[in-house]
Amino acid sequence: MFSYLYKLFLNFGKYTPVVGILNLFKFSLLKIFKTDKLIKFKINYFGSYFYFRSISDESTLPRLSEGYFFVKPNFVVKEFIECGSTIGMTSLHFMAAYNQANITLLEPVKDNFELLKKNLSMFQKVKIFEIGLSNENCFLSLGKESEEKRSINFSKYYSKQTSEKSEFIDINKFFDTYHLTNTDIIHININGAEVDLFEDISWIKYCKIVIVYIFNIHQNNTNLIIDKLINDKNYDLNFEIYNFHLIISHKKYSYSVDTIKLI
Repeated sequence: MFSYLYKLFLNFGKYTPVVGILNLFKFSLLKIFKTDKLIKFKINYFGSYFYFRSISDESTLPRLSEGYFFVKPNFVVKEFIECGSTIGMTSLHFMAAYNQANITLLEPVKDNFELLKKNLSMFQKVKIFEIGLSNENCFLSLGKESEEKRSINFSKYYSKQTSEKSEFIDINKFFDTYHLTNTDIIHININGAEVDLFEDISWIKYCKIVIVYIFNIHQNNTNLIIDKLINDKNYDLNFEIYNFHLIISHKKYSYSVDTIKLI
């Protein structure tokens, strides 16, 4: 508790412009008493309200205050997919970065999905689906990262599981089914399960750039994915690791990286 309060004190000047003094005080009390409740604040960049959970979504404040990494390609992004949107905080950053794009958001965990809809369903160019991507069509019971966190960082690789099953779609069928065969960028953040998506990488022909978030506990997955990319001769690809992200692009496309802030 003391380490948390000290950290909050150090970041007081960064977090106050994000949620305001009253919300920051509420957030602090909920954290101290380990209570997971909704906090509502306005994001002036979009003129809309955003809801997050005091424990489950504790990364909301640092993410908003620090901004989020994104790829700036040498073309206008018109179709963007985020696989693993949780409640939509990173989605907002991508919406700002790719403001001409149609945005498709995928989130298989019901509690997260409901909050994602509450936060972003009012935006016309955003489509939200309660599904995840895998290497097959299936329903999976996803385990919790932590008992304290009710609905964040679920994965089939966590040992504790819930009785609630989430729907997953074969990634190679997804692009045809949802008419997204000309996707500019897909961002994948699925807690270790990304390795399954690369068992068969024929879907990569539908995407100009693929970005995979690398979790610390699943770093070995990166080696498996890179091996797959190197050994597959069907596609002419570049790939690099930047800021805990594996960025894969077809060689005829170039990009730079930047950070976008909403505050």
